[in-house]
Amino acid sequence: VTVTCTNAARQATDGVRLTAQQTVEGIRDLSTNGINMAAKRFGQGKVGEKIIRDKECRDLLVTAGKVGVASFGAAAIVGEALFESTKAVAQKTVAVTADVARHKYGESVGCVVEDAGETTGNILRTMTHVATLNSANVLAKAVAKNTVKVQMKDSGEGHKEEKDLSFLSGTKEHATAVVKKLQLQDKSKKRDGL
Repeated sequence: VTVTCTNAARQATDGVRLTAQQTVEGIRDLSTNGINMAAKRFGQGKVGEKIIRDKECRDLLVTAGKVGVASFGAAAIVGEALFESTKAVAQKTVAVTADVARHKYGESVGCVVEDAGETTGNILRTMTHVATLNSANVLAKAVAKNTVKVQMKDSGEGHKEEKDLSFLSGTKEHATAVVKKLQLQDKSKKRDGL
């Protein structure tokens, strides 16, 4: 009877966890698609050229954006790897503990220990998904991370062997020149009362 109950609890919590995960991933993916479509339309409409008329300034901002996206994407990938490895360690710990309980106390006790461990893991992961839905900041971060990962994947920057940082060559000198030009323009606008 106990094994049947713990098995039912494990299955129920797994179902709830999967539903919460699919909900979060669905919202995240839809938001990511919306952001990517907006970015594509901005590119097609040449909005950047209309807002920032100076090509050197636009190029500098594009370079800064690429560096930022690459940095943020790397942080997101490392964070996911850490989460996944922690989850794998916890699952292996449950399996080994259940095997020890099976060996020492019998099959039914091992099943109860395994079901209890998996149920606990399901509850914790479900709480993480619900917290994501419950907090706009957490959901926004998830969307941002996913958007960066998708853009890195689409541009080929997500793979080490394909990563090309040639756009950074000569950037310091270029950036310095653009900054000086902007400072001069700013001084000129202030002087003219704009």
